[in-house]
Amino acid sequence: MQLPKLNTIGCVFKVVAAADIPMLRAIRKSLPLMETLVQVYPAGTILDPFAGSGTIGVVALRAGRRFIGCEREEAYYAITSERLSKAA
Repeated sequence: MQLPKLNTIGCVFKVVAAADIPMLRAIRKSLPLMETLVQVYPAGTILDPFAGSGTIGVVALRAGRRFIGCEREEAYYAITSERLSKAA
């Protein structure tokens, strides 16, 4: 995939979410979109203050990046923990 060029105006990413992945929350962070964003901004630790099911954490670990995630719902914390242990 070719990365979009950034400019002072901004950029738009077009990513199609996989239909076979169940939606766990109202906000859906697709793996392809998050992978693109990690490539566009390659340096530093990734912070996700609303970690949910851990999609950004999975992408960060796959890219060899450090990740800090925050989640207040215990059920999502458990899901995130399991996904991160599998991705590491």
